[in-house]
Amino acid sequence: MAVQIQMRRDTASNWTTNNPTLAAGEWGLETDTLKFKIGTGSAAWSALAYSSLPSGSATLASPTFTGVPAAPTAAANTSTTQIATTAFVMTEVGDYAPLASPTLTGVPAAPTAAADTNTTQIATTAYVQTELGAVSSDSIKDADNDTKIQVEEGSDEDIIRFDTAGTEQMTIKADGTITLTQGLDDVNAVLAVQIFR
Repeated sequence: MAVQIQMRRDTASNWTTNNPTLAAGEWGLETDTLKFKIGTGSAAWSALAYSSLPSGSATLASPTFTGVPAAPTAAANTSTTQIATTAFVMTEVGDYAPLASPTLTGVPAAPTAAADTNTTQIATTAYVQTELGAVSSDSIKDADNDTKIQVEEGSDEDIIRFDTAGTEQMTIKADGTITLTQGLDDVNAVLAVQIFR
């Protein structure tokens, strides 16, 4: 027949209330805290100190390790409550680019900035194509399209037109002829011709 040994046990509050005297070497366990005391044969429960684990042992709850604790290294991409060793962390970090001067491979993607954005945000190919489309247009214009520099109005016209407030002010033909179509004073006319000569 198997022998079963049970420790004397009760809740912490009951131990305190009853305050018994444990026999020498008798164990008393608090069932709600899992702390225990060992009797002396003369001291009451309240006079006994809680017993501790052997020197150098760690508790299961919130242990504080010292030295260089070691543990098995989890497989890459493990996502559980298993302890992560330094080897595991370095394996996982190796899958990511550093923030400073990263060297990306494959086909990296990023959000595409709104047209005409002028910040340090990454420019995607879509953003660049949008901006190039605006530059390669046959005219540069303001928001309401009434002030612009227009390269050609018709096919193979080869005339650059300067419009302000919806009115053509000057044209430059392929042969270099400059025409001021509005009444500019002599000083402004000479200045305009000198700039574009």
